Amino acid sequence: MITVKVKWIFVVVLGMSLFAHAMLPPPVRYEFSNVFDIVGPRAELLVRNASDEIEQRLADAARAEGYDTTEAWLLKNASSGDTKAQVLLGMRYRYGIGMHAEVNLAEAFKWFSKAAEAGFDGAQSQLADFYIHGVEVEQDYSKAAHLNRLAAEQGFARAQAILGQQYLNGHGVEQDYAEAARWLSLAVENNEPRAQCLLGKMYYYGTGVQQDDTQAANLLLLAAQQDYADAFSLLAALYLDGKGVERDIGKYLYWMERAAESGDPEPEKLLRMFLVSDNITKPDFRKAAIQGNTLAQYALGRAYLFGNVVDIDYVEAAYWNGLAAGQGHPHAQILLGHQYRYGHGVARDDERAAHWFRLAAEQGDADGKQLFAEHLRLGVGVEQDLPKAFKLFQEAATEGNAKAQYDLAMALYNGECTEPDREQALYWMKKAAENGWTEDEHILGVSYLFGEHVKQDIQYAIDMLGRSAAKGHIDSQALLGRCYFDGYGIDQDDEKALVWLEMAAEQGHAISQSLVGGMYLQGRGTDKNAERGYSLVMQAAQQGVAAAQHLVGQLYERGEGVDSDLHKAAYWYQLAVEQGFEDAKNALDGRTVKDMRQSPGP
Repeated sequence: MITVKVKWIFVVVLGMSLFAHAMLPPPVRYEFSNVFDIVGPRAELLVRNASDEIEQRLADAARAEGYDTTEAWLLKNASSGDTKAQVLLGMRYRYGIGMHAEVNLAEAFKWFSKAAEAGFDGAQSQLADFYIHGVEVEQDYSKAAHLNRLAAEQGFARAQAILGQQYLNGHGVEQDYAEAARWLSLAVENNEPRAQCLLGKMYYYGTGVQQDDTQAANLLLLAAQQDYADAFSLLAALYLDGKGVERDIGKYLYWMERAAESGDPEPEKLLRMFLVSDNITKPDFRKAAIQGNTLAQYALGRAYLFGNVVDIDYVEAAYWNGLAAGQGHPHAQILLGHQYRYGHGVARDDERAAHWFRLAAEQGDADGKQLFAEHLRLGVGVEQDLPKAFKLFQEAATEGNAKAQYDLAMALYNGECTEPDREQALYWMKKAAENGWTEDEHILGVSYLFGEHVKQDIQYAIDMLGRSAAKGHIDSQALLGRCYFDGYGIDQDDEKALVWLEMAAEQGHAISQSLVGGMYLQGRGTDKNAERGYSLVMQAAQQGVAAAQHLVGQLYERGEGVDSDLHKAAYWYQLAVEQGFEDAKNALDGRTVKDMRQSPGP
């Protein structure tokens, strides 16, 4: 059990944060000595990582030759047969480089074709992509292989890597693992990341080469350090299994997190499963957390907070969440904020809660924005700021946070933080409901049922009311039952009406009690039961429902479900009359009970 007191968390955090940064692989910096370097083997990496600098270099080169715009300079040189300018134009159109440049694949294909015909290796490689993917031309793997071979034989690493991949997969050439390994090895000598990754996988699986985990790990690491995402998850697996490298949970978590961030859903799924498994109880996992791995710290904090795999220990949770939060992990910041909000493992402190929610929000985390907006709206732990709260609700709602969508909807509905806008409120309520937030289902049901501020959609309204009613919302139960009772927008159905109205009646909904009582008295949707009917109608009458008071008067007058008593009948009729119920007035004026007016009440 860690014995560090919670109050020292933030002192520890600073030291751990500095230590953790030293553990991460250094960022790769892509540099080029002159503007024409971007047409070389590392063109894609340069475009991805230094597009602003590329544009500046192009602009400088254009001005040096007396041209006002980069476009005019490139077009003049390309039209004169300058192959590098042709490739630059092609790259500009393919990737949309430049302030005013837009992706134009037809133009890119045209300029790459001109340079390729002149034997320019970079253009041949780029043009091959169009044939591989069937863009602007029919897909033709053989043509792509021919172009890649031309460039590869000139030593162009990118083309060597892709040609190796074509031999590996048998695309446009006969499948040949030995040729694949040969071309990939040549590309690896030029530090080409695709080739490093593919050859690493060949060594891992023993495909066309002698199986070798160490070689696989070395090559995959080289590719991963160049941000080649396809290498991340397999490299992570090698660190987890200790194959070709020493087992290292911290590095496994780092590369798996990178793989998950790359957009591949499978690594994200595997990582989530790992972080809630008993792996987190093992010594090397705790070691990774102690050494500063934020993901390991967050996983332990979450486990201790919710009792996942380990027993709940709020103090331990605060310790690990504090470490991860101090290093900037937004989810840990949110968990720590909740601990301060509710006093779990730390002294309750609204200011500290707001502080951690704010830090998560500043990192763009939608949950953090929604939670910090709550503090700003209420002025809890922070100075009240309604405009800022509304802005954060808007941002988080746009990013898909269901609670923020509901908060935004209610702010618009009630005119809180902004002017009322029922139409926009209902839009966000619907969004929140679609994302699983249920508190606004009743309002949505009512609005769409009667077409209030939205186009009427009875089917959607019935669906929303049904969801809300099933969760026990009394008004939804009553309204849904009334729709079935009256056949409003749907087929009239006494049995379904009785189900929902009786649920509302049991929760004390007066009008529902009156309707259900009447149904039992009439045998509508159920067997006739005068005693049950009288009991429910009386409950509604006692809550002031005029129609129920009138009906109780009738029951006493007729002796239905209760002994006949004209005095009591007159009493209930009179109560209904006082509420303007015309049928009760007619009953009092009738000959049968003409003498009721002076009769004492029950």
